[in-house]
Amino acid sequence: MSGLGVLILLVIVGSIIWVGFDSRGLNRDYGRELGSNSTLFWVIACILLWVVAFPWYLIDRRDRVRTAEHIIELEAEEADDEN
Repeated sequence: MSGLGVLILLVIVGSIIWVGFDSRGLNRDYGRELGSNSTLFWVIACILLWVVAFPWYLIDRRDRVRTAEHIIELEAEEADDEN
């Protein structure tokens, strides 16, 4: 295997490991159910079809963070309205 091949393999393996830790952290921070948002789903998807699953994870991650931030803002506004 050439040096470039090893580098590509390391990037793929590293990104799969990052997806596992990141997804687990998002699930813990924002509370997610099993299914398409589960850590196991994302890790297996990246292992089987990285070229599709990794960009999909990045898009899903962005949407999940935006949604969670929006919910936090709404909850803060509701708390302010109650006071």
